[in-house]
Amino acid sequence: MRPKKSKYDEYFIRSADRAECRICSARFNWNMKNGTNSFRLHLATYHKDVMRKLNIDILEKRRGITDPLYQRKFEENADSGSEPSESHDEMDESEPADIDDALVSMICQESLPLDMLNSRGFNHFLQVLAPNFELKPKGHYTDETVPALISRIENKIQEELLDVKKVAIAIDTYQPESTIYQVSAVHVYYMNLTSMTLKNIFIDYRVTLKDQPIDIEPLLSRLPDPDNTIDKTITFHQHFNENPVDDEGPLPSLNGLFDDIIHETFDPDLIEKQKIVLLEYLEDTSYGLSLDASGTGLTRDVLRNPERLNWMQMKEVLELILGAMDRRMMMGDDGDIEDSAFHLTDEEHEVSQFMIETLNNFEEPTTSNAHRFYPTASVIIPALRVLGFHLEDLDEKYIYLETQDAVIKLHGVIESKFEKCQKNMILKTATYLDPRFRGRFFSEPHEEYMKRIAVPRGEEQEVDPQRASDFEKELLEYKSEALDSLTDPCEYWKTNQQRFPILQSLIGGYLAIPASVSPVQELFEIGEKICPLAEDTIEDHQNLIYCHVNLEEYGN
Repeated sequence: MRPKKSKYDEYFIRSADRAECRICSARFNWNMKNGTNSFRLHLATYHKDVMRKLNIDILEKRRGITDPLYQRKFEENADSGSEPSESHDEMDESEPADIDDALVSMICQESLPLDMLNSRGFNHFLQVLAPNFELKPKGHYTDETVPALISRIENKIQEELLDVKKVAIAIDTYQPESTIYQVSAVHVYYMNLTSMTLKNIFIDYRVTLKDQPIDIEPLLSRLPDPDNTIDKTITFHQHFNENPVDDEGPLPSLNGLFDDIIHETFDPDLIEKQKIVLLEYLEDTSYGLSLDASGTGLTRDVLRNPERLNWMQMKEVLELILGAMDRRMMMGDDGDIEDSAFHLTDEEHEVSQFMIETLNNFEEPTTSNAHRFYPTASVIIPALRVLGFHLEDLDEKYIYLETQDAVIKLHGVIESKFEKCQKNMILKTATYLDPRFRGRFFSEPHEEYMKRIAVPRGEEQEVDPQRASDFEKELLEYKSEALDSLTDPCEYWKTNQQRFPILQSLIGGYLAIPASVSPVQELFEIGEKICPLAEDTIEDHQNLIYCHVNLEEYGN
């Protein structure tokens, strides 16, 4: 193919795959895709004056100006080999693909509707902005641009995980009421054992039919483990009432646990009434209530929806209505309060106050116990134990029988969750390896289980006596240390890996497990904005969510 005429022909002689500089006779490889980059780099490196003049000539041709401010700007940039980009009259061969990438990236990162690519207004906008750029059919972007971006993201993620030997994989599922589908999100968590830092990577987002069981293998297909050598700790973040916790079974989400505790303890009719009362206060503008700045995703539609609120949304509901009721009393606006839609009985008001006190206690383990990277699963058992301690003698604080019964019921629900969590050996081991907690909150010792996983048996099932002896000493010393709730787990193991080499070898697969994952429900709702889920959009919906999460870190 004969090379197109170019502004660089004055400085280079081009053949099929080679170029020669007319100034210094240097030769180098070039191709149609990356040729201009090679030319600019050569001029910027060896002929800076020529590069500077070329930039200024391009600017004058494109803008018809010789403003010294613009001239100085491009003189300063000449050393980098960058070409002015103030106009689009002479679009490089690479620019259309760059614009395609930028369009898809904008749609994904800003959660814009994919169908905007078909709108006449957007097409007109692009024509004004880039007259030589032709907006392609939507299928071009979903079938070519998006897969290319995904390939680039996958390669970078796989390169990052290439040397990782232990990972924690968290799978979160959600079944939207409005569809026949369920969606699953997969996150990989790992610890860099050199720097002792934790990392979270979004691996996949998949859509399946609701009546289909979750198949793990396709969900892990993007994990670079062809020889199945990575030590995987796989956890499902689901509610207890769907999957009871057992020795090695599904782990709960800390936030999911808190959601369950609230909804298993308090009367659902009262919760529905609280939502209705808030909607009434929102309608009355004299109270100045608004959900515009909600940090929990609380909206009027959410309040009207029969689906249950999460604990953070419940806390926001109660703060708003209790605050509004206090203002109502201060204004002396009693009116016909018994018949008012704003009314909670005295008993309901006290139960609501107890609910908000309980929800305030939920905040402590998600903040003060939070890890500097992300809250890890090691906080779950201690958090439940501490919540139980906070309830001691709390029923004496309240005067109504309904509230006292709720206190007793809440104590039972928390105790049940606490005991169930202790049956899960993965969760218990993660807690034991966290130097802030170790075995302090366990009902039963955990050392024998630690010995089974830390001291492997040989072919004849005989324990390595030297390793067993060394590990006994490590356990004894580790247990005897004083606890400090302010200890940073990563810093602790970075400092003490020589003292406890066997214990330290276990932490990668346990301390990286998250306490909660980013809810897949939120990703689904973002996907509905970009590309609503339907039978013929499943692949696009999946791919665009994958790009939405990963483009910022891995897309460039």
